[in-house]
Amino acid sequence: MISASSCSTLRAARKLVVEPLACLEHHRARVALLSQQQRRNHTHSPAPEQPRRRPAQPIPSTAQLKPRANRPSTNPEFKANSTSGDSERPKRLLEPYVLSRRLTNLATEGRLDEAVDMLQNSPLDASNVKTWNTLLLHCMTEKRFKLGYKLFTDMKRRGFKPDARTYEVLFNGFSRIQEWEQHTNQFKNAQALWKGFLQYIGQLKQTNPNHKDITSNPAAFYIMILSANKEYNAMFDVLDDLDQEGPFAPGEFTYAKLFNAIAYRTQLAPGDKEKVTYRNASDAKLLWKDLTKRAVKNPDLISNYTIVYFLKTMMKGRPADQLYAFDFVRDYLGLSKPGEEAPPRRIELVPMTLDAVLLLCLSSQKYRLCIHYVQQIIDEASASAGQCVVDHGHMDRVLQSYASMTMAGSVGESDRAVATIEWMHQYCALGWKVQPQASTYGWGLMACWRGGDWASAARITELMTGCHAEDFVDDSPNLTSPRLDGRSKGRMIVPDARDMSCLLRAALASGEVANMRQCLRMATFFGDLRSSGRAKSMDVYLVQDSHSRNLTNTIATKRDESFYSMKVASMLANVLTRVLEGTDSAADTPEMAVWRGLKAKAKKILRESAKPDHGTPSSELQPLGSAEGLEATERYVDYDLATRSQKPGKIAR
Repeated sequence: MISASSCSTLRAARKLVVEPLACLEHHRARVALLSQQQRRNHTHSPAPEQPRRRPAQPIPSTAQLKPRANRPSTNPEFKANSTSGDSERPKRLLEPYVLSRRLTNLATEGRLDEAVDMLQNSPLDASNVKTWNTLLLHCMTEKRFKLGYKLFTDMKRRGFKPDARTYEVLFNGFSRIQEWEQHTNQFKNAQALWKGFLQYIGQLKQTNPNHKDITSNPAAFYIMILSANKEYNAMFDVLDDLDQEGPFAPGEFTYAKLFNAIAYRTQLAPGDKEKVTYRNASDAKLLWKDLTKRAVKNPDLISNYTIVYFLKTMMKGRPADQLYAFDFVRDYLGLSKPGEEAPPRRIELVPMTLDAVLLLCLSSQKYRLCIHYVQQIIDEASASAGQCVVDHGHMDRVLQSYASMTMAGSVGESDRAVATIEWMHQYCALGWKVQPQASTYGWGLMACWRGGDWASAARITELMTGCHAEDFVDDSPNLTSPRLDGRSKGRMIVPDARDMSCLLRAALASGEVANMRQCLRMATFFGDLRSSGRAKSMDVYLVQDSHSRNLTNTIATKRDESFYSMKVASMLANVLTRVLEGTDSAADTPEMAVWRGLKAKAKKILRESAKPDHGTPSSELQPLGSAEGLEATERYVDYDLATRSQKPGKIAR
């Protein structure tokens, strides 16, 4: 027997099955009725009217077609690229590298202020630290130091943390300031910048002691800034701020700038009575000891730049400091004195280092040693058939040594000067970098006049100009038309006022009137060549020549040209006095008449010229110095040799 609950369940199930079927039948009947009505309406409705056809139109040309810019594309594939307005154009964020490129373009076009406005008005996410560094670099390059530091402050205010490159750019820019008296605020900014840099490095060390951004390069630029502001004690404090080893230890560049600052220090702290050059040498030796300790783990710290500045400092110190420098040259550069065995070089010898060594020899009056060092290097290059480091500048030092020894009373140095210049001509043709320059001939002529050697002076003039000295002697067949050998560009050098003063002094020192007449004819000939129609013969030597060459050495600077012009006038008057002595003006030849007029002109220039406001050029001074200095040097040398000889030697076994 079925219960009441079972009956209700059966009725519900029957309802779920029957009701959907009834709905389906009802839907079918409704669809059939609608179909009959549509057929009946279609049977009784009239035929539709055919649409009128429009007359054919010509196809417009491409030029007549107008773009429909406001009509969006119906193709969903290209709808994103539609130009129907900003609402349908895809948005692109301004990338930092794009902004950096725009800033660079504006800065290179001279629109730096516009670049600053663009950066300051750009969205924060469009720039980063590298973008700000780019504009900071342009500010420092354009010497807009105040603007650069203002940008640095604005950069931090906007939440950008400076990195190592930021500090390096700023310190590098500040180090280029020449007149710090006009940038006192920037010096304070540089000091604050250094404190911020130390804090930045400290934070990096806490994160990773070997972080890639830890660098000591900004320290070198900061040392330059302190040196320019004469803050020498603070300069050494920077070295204490750096680590003993690791990425924040002082590098080659840092030590080079320290030695450079010491070499050119001109004053000490107030109250310090020690001579500044002596203090510089002492500080340089202490700094070198610190460098050698660090170089045990990092040999690259010892560079040629460091050695150059170290030697420049030591050559101005006491005689004992100079002896220390010569030992240094032997131990590190492998250049030995005569009789010593040269040890292997610990660092490669380059031209600037060799020049510093030769300057050390000249400043300590060791002229023979200067020549010996150059000859030693030439012999090494010849034996190995390698490239020789000696160039024309080093050969100038050799000729300067000959001139200095001649002034000290040595005999035969002028002949050696001629042989040296002839050797330079020969080896220049073989490819060595020893082509004689104007300064080369100048030092050779100076050695000749100091030795009173007119023949050597005439030979150097031939090598210098390509002339033939015998064409200017008395009764020469070529006296009216002297010969001049052809020279390639840059090899034919016409004597200037300094060279002509040496020629006149050499002829006068020889004591032969025939040599003086020969010199006068050469002077007239070269005066015509040098003037090129701007003046009459010797006039170009009697006044300061605006077309005179600029020599790289200190032997003939622009300031010395007036000195040598007056020297030419003085020597010319003396030579002409000797040549015209005992002659009668009534019986003068045309040449003698010209010389009389030249003598009167030279004396007039000497009378009318005011006292020169310049000093005597260094090449005209006594190279050996005072007697007191020579005695002091001798005492130091004797003491050093005595102490060395008393040192105990090795015990024989």
